[in-house]
Amino acid sequence: MQSYPQSPRRLLAAASHSSPRLIYSLNQSAVHDWPGHPETADRVACIEKELARVLSASDPRHGHLELPASAIQPASLEDVLLVHDERYLAALQDKASEAMSVSGVMLDESTYLTRSTYMDSLASAGVVKSMVDEIMRANALYESCSKTSDDYIVPTGFALVRPPGHHACPARPMGFCIVNNAAVATRYVQQTYGDVVKRVAIIDFDVHHGNGTQDVFYNDDSVLFVSTHMSGGFPGTGKISETGMGAGIGTTLNIELPGDAGHIAAMDSWDLMEAKITAFEPDFVVVSAGYDAHLFDPLGGLQYSTTTYYELTKRIVALSATLCQGRCMMVLEGGYHLDALAVSVADSFRAILGQESVDPHSKELYRDEPRDKVRAVLDEVRRIHEL
Repeated sequence: MQSYPQSPRRLLAAASHSSPRLIYSLNQSAVHDWPGHPETADRVACIEKELARVLSASDPRHGHLELPASAIQPASLEDVLLVHDERYLAALQDKASEAMSVSGVMLDESTYLTRSTYMDSLASAGVVKSMVDEIMRANALYESCSKTSDDYIVPTGFALVRPPGHHACPARPMGFCIVNNAAVATRYVQQTYGDVVKRVAIIDFDVHHGNGTQDVFYNDDSVLFVSTHMSGGFPGTGKISETGMGAGIGTTLNIELPGDAGHIAAMDSWDLMEAKITAFEPDFVVVSAGYDAHLFDPLGGLQYSTTTYYELTKRIVALSATLCQGRCMMVLEGGYHLDALAVSVADSFRAILGQESVDPHSKELYRDEPRDKVRAVLDEVRRIHEL
């Protein structure tokens, strides 16, 4: 029988009658900050403020549960070594020591490290680990309760953590990212709960391709990586032709959207992603939830709306319920317009909690989408993946 880590009593108490739809945790990493940098500690603070409105309106019968990040153990070195190279982590520790005597150091042209970054990264990885544990514990309770109660569901997890992770490669940082949280969650759930979870689907809807995540799993047929991102954007990877290597051929799906693609393109792309994920039959779903494809984002170039993120989240949660009893966890990636980020994450929460979408931005702000270009891209994805 699977051994489950110690559970917070309040989760078990909630499960005795009904269950939360959502488990979430926030790790602001307040000291990991750099003047004028878009990946700022204000990102999580703004999200937290906006969430107060959403959570106060949630159905008490199927509400939410917060796991305080301060009460969660950081990930161990062994946990992070499931994904990252030992020499890379040793180099990070050396740089962290160097940063103690200065305001911080740049690891590359866009990724900074302060005196707290190394431990903040382990703390965030610890949050995703704990989120996996809670989901899997809830899954065990679901299996024992479902025959006698219609009130119990497996909640969706959302780790609102930083630094982000999906650009972090096994042996180097990149694009604001230090430790690849989505990859750590994936390897951890496979290793710890391998009797239940053998196959994991990772969905990445950040405007930038999750090259680090793709690198980790490119030759692994137990992990499906599907991504929508803007063509020609940072970091220049994620071509449609990149489909995997060796045993992993066919387990990477990239959709390169042209600039100005928006809600219609996102929904049409989802239809292909859903077909690929359904055929893969995952036992767990991890979402790299980047919100920088929003129209207002200064580092973007697409035209997603708050409603786009609502619909994507709603469809992902529904598909997870169909394929793997709702075992699904979302991890914050990008999103650099603070207001757009906050309201879009809030709308993802509304989708999980069964509330209606609230999009504060006028549709008149959006330009026409390049639908012919999008259609050509999707036709090529269908051809390559035989969808």
